[in-house]
Amino acid sequence: MRNSSNVISLIDRQQNCQECRLSSDCLVRVKDSEDAPPRAGMPVTGHVVRRGTHIFRMGDSFDTLYSVRSGAVKTYRLTEEGEQQVTGFYLPGDLFGLESVEADVYASNAVALDTSCICAIQFDRLEALCRSSREVARRLTGRMSQRIREGEQAFIVLGHKSADERMAWFLMNLSDKQQRIGVSTDEINLPMPRTDIGSYLMLAVETVSRVLTRLQSAGLIEVERNRVRIRNFEGLEQLAGCKPHHDVRLATEAPDLRERARAH
Repeated sequence: MRNSSNVISLIDRQQNCQECRLSSDCLVRVKDSEDAPPRAGMPVTGHVVRRGTHIFRMGDSFDTLYSVRSGAVKTYRLTEEGEQQVTGFYLPGDLFGLESVEADVYASNAVALDTSCICAIQFDRLEALCRSSREVARRLTGRMSQRIREGEQAFIVLGHKSADERMAWFLMNLSDKQQRIGVSTDEINLPMPRTDIGSYLMLAVETVSRVLTRLQSAGLIEVERNRVRIRNFEGLEQLAGCKPHHDVRLATEAPDLRERARAH
């Protein structure tokens, strides 16, 4: 990423950090005292990355973790046939590259799905900061734990759930990500193409379109190009097998939405 003409560095790091709406959840922020305002505990380099630009490639030397400030990133690996297998999507507030911490190289490829702002966190400096700040160490451990939980849940969903259940889980996961950063939980933007969604959920692209149509016919969602509006949180959670995470609910609920969605 450092040598790409599609990457623009943000020179005034301090000013950009102050203006970031995600600064309250920043991995490297520290407080010198209870009354002191939080500050950046280490240098973090911001980059504007154009769509289609690789942040790192599988096999590159690992030295940096990345956080999405705006936009979206996907990670993928290549199959023996040379096809992309999407392994994850990362939206604002997400940290990526964690699976490579114990390796000398990155374990996957990461590419911007849209023009994105990415913060680069040098891992050796982060380790040093963790030794001096229990707060940062705890925050990093929490991010790692969250990534493990998400990976375990994805393994169960993709291995044992139907196509409709996978899509419901995927949409609820995106909604939860938006909730964590204070964005609307019912209006979901899909920055990734249907082919990438299919690759991640292990579904044919035609199946992705059919499933979205079925969920819309069941009254769970509304689809308009790359935007999805969740109309019934409880129904979608029931179909996905998720525990409720949202405060907002619609009053109407079908008696058995799982069967209703499958019937269409």
